[in-house]
This record gives sequence, C-alpha cells and structure tokens, in this order.
Amino acid sequence: MKTIVFLLFLCWSVVNIFAQDQLIYVTGSMNSWAEADDGWKLTPTGENNMYRLEKTLTAGDYEYQLINGTWGDGSIVSEGTHKISLSEEKTVTFWALSPTNFYCSEDIFYVIGTAMGTDLDWSLSTAKKMTKKGTIVYWTGEVTEGGLFKIIKIHDEVGYWGDITPENIRCDIGGTVTAKLDLSTLSVSVSEGSLDGVDKINDGFQINVGKGYVLINANDKTEISIHSIEGKLIDHKLFTGSNFFPLEKGIYIIRMNGKTKKIVVP
Repeated sequence: MKTIVFLLFLCWSVVNIFAQDQLIYVTGSMNSWAEADDGWKLTPTGENNMYRLEKTLTAGDYEYQLINGTWGDGSIVSEGTHKISLSEEKTVTFWALSPTNFYCSEDIFYVIGTAMGTDLDWSLSTAKKMTKKGTIVYWTGEVTEGGLFKIIKIHDEVGYWGDITPENIRCDIGGTVTAKLDLSTLSVSVSEGSLDGVDKINDGFQINVGKGYVLINANDKTEISIHSIEGKLIDHKLFTGSNFFPLEKGIYIIRMNGKTKKIVVP
C-alpha cells in the first residue's frame, strides 16, 4: 500500500514561530466584531501546535473572522468572512494553527481539483463532500495520478479555499484512493484503497512529514527502518514514543513491524 502524507504547517520557519504562543481571536457578529477580546481568545491545547476556543451560541446566523489582535497595518486576518448557521443553541469549537489556517466544529469539508476527475474544472459544483469520522475527514474515489487537489470549506455557495490547504496538493498515486484530513494536526494524506485499509495500517503509530524530516509517533515498541526509493537503508530504530528523523528532499519507504509506507519529504 502506498501512502503520501503532507503535513501542511510544519517547516522550520513556522516551527520557530509556534515556539512562542500566538495571539488568535475570533471577531464577528457574535461579539460585535470586538478587537482582541480576551473572552474570544483561542488558547494553546498543548498538542500539535493547535489553539482552541469553545463557545455556546444561541440559534441564529453568525459571521466571523480570525485575527491576531486589532485591526490595522500588520494584522493577520483570515481570508473572507466565515459563516455559522445554528438551528438551536449549540456549543461551537474553533481550532487553529494560525489566524489563516483553521476550522470550526460546524464546518463541512470538500475535496476539489483536477485529480478528482473534474477535467481541469475547479468550480464548486465539482467538489466532493467528505465524510467525518471523529477527528478524521475523508473521501474515497477514483483519482488521476499527477492531478492537483485542495480541501476546502463551502457555506452558502461560497468556497473558502485557503483555510485547510493553502497550496494545491499533487496526487502522486492514481486509481481508487482515500484523501484524508486529520483535524488534530490539519495534515492531509492520500492512500491507496478505502478508509478501512488506511485505518489498519495506521494502528498504533502516526507519521508526520515536514520539510526536511519525518516525525514518527509509536504507541507501542515499534521497529522502524527508512529506505531510499532505490532501497538503500537510511535509518533503523526500535523505539516507543516520538522519534525525529532528518531527511533530504525525496521519496522514501518506511517499514514498520512488517508494514510499508511510501512518503514524500518536501
């Protein structure tokens, strides 16, 4: 089984930024578009560089944006005005890596692009609705190898293109695949086959790929070997917990307890 994983937020420059707590606020019709309102400030979760805010909202329609402070020069603000529609009082959770890379618990996700058989058509009518399963959002279908795709949000026929995958993602495998978004890290992966196959091969460990490295988390003692695409052994370890492997840009094969993954390191 081939798997290609893209960890969208991890590069060294971004990691350095996240080493210090960010200021991320929700501003919108629910708080009269207040600036730097501490009651609407997202706080670090302590995991995966994510920030979180939970609020109970009454039934109604809301508009909001995320911002790193007050309006003005130098402000980092989410692209466009986002919307929430509630038919009853409900607790809504906002999750973010930054003011421009985020989602809320009411969002519905779609996959769109030339890889999804849309014949180079990126119109919203061609978007495929994804299924949510816990913290995993996925879509399974036929794709074209070498095509491009994004994961977007759609509300009231308006597409929000940069919140989840700021850049287009190239699909380097074809046929029946599963595109998967992990909401706990905002990472995206594409794997051959259905979600069942993805779940089984992911049992007990997680692979996060970033610029110049791969980070592997193993719940139990796991034997890991990393090989170049030509088959040369790059590293080999037996460990439990997290392990960081610096790698040059390229394609690698990871073998874990008899299972195999193919990754692309940017």
